[in-house]
Amino acid sequence: MVEFEYPLVFLAIILFIICSFFCKYRPFSLYFPHIDLLRDVSKKAIKVEALLKWLIILGTLTALASPVIINKRYQQNNIGYDIIMAIDASGSMDRAFNMTSRYRKFDVTKKIVGDFILKREHDNMGVVAFGEYGFIVSPLSYDKKLTLSMLENVNMDRRFSNGTAIGDAIAQGVRALKSGIAKSKMIILVTDGNEEGQVTISYDKATKIAKDEKVKVYTIGIGRDFNRNVLKHISKETNGEFFSADDPKKLLEIYETIDRQEKSEIKTKGFEDKRYYYHYPLFVAIISLILFILVRLRQQ
Repeated sequence: MVEFEYPLVFLAIILFIICSFFCKYRPFSLYFPHIDLLRDVSKKAIKVEALLKWLIILGTLTALASPVIINKRYQQNNIGYDIIMAIDASGSMDRAFNMTSRYRKFDVTKKIVGDFILKREHDNMGVVAFGEYGFIVSPLSYDKKLTLSMLENVNMDRRFSNGTAIGDAIAQGVRALKSGIAKSKMIILVTDGNEEGQVTISYDKATKIAKDEKVKVYTIGIGRDFNRNVLKHISKETNGEFFSADDPKKLLEIYETIDRQEKSEIKTKGFEDKRYYYHYPLFVAIISLILFILVRLRQQ
């Protein structure tokens, strides 16, 4: 919509209205009092002069009021996190959470992790899976659809699931986070077991690497067979936090808690794009003034 930067200028119309009633227009009698230039003027010419006079006044005042169209825009400056979701894909994740649940721990974890990724729209997200060894499923990316599609392709494989390489998962997570530029980096690791198998790097060594790189590690133990002390140690050393869940509802609540605790900072900056249109009414006023002068000259 058109707005005016100086709308008070239109108050001057009151002066012109008053003047139209009380100010008599006698230019020739004032400047040339001894010359008889007064003559009869047709009613049509008077109406044309009056119209042109008000077009001059209104056009000039409108131009002085500075008509503009303002487009208000807002730019978001997001200060998000670099986050790696580390998912246990070992053989034990093929079992149900408990006797009352009919869903596999692996399937439930994938679903909740996927929902968590969608919530973190301002964060750079990636996925690491681990079993006998750890590997990067999806590198850091702001493209949530791509990250989710890569997560969906993670399946349990017997050649991969004989082991729980927690340390390897952390090390791979730190490696993936090195490509990020955010100041806050974290790994959210979920597992249902203890570190076992022919691991490439132990959990304590990987924890030191994460600590040195200032990567915060949240650990989540699900079920009943995980090593609580190991997960607590990892989180404590990296300034993260340890959680445990024995059913899908509790696991969902944990991810919601982490989401609330680690909110991304979003700064919004507004600015205005102004387009000025004063030249249009000014053009009308100038043309009207020229026509007014021509009409006057024709009457002489």
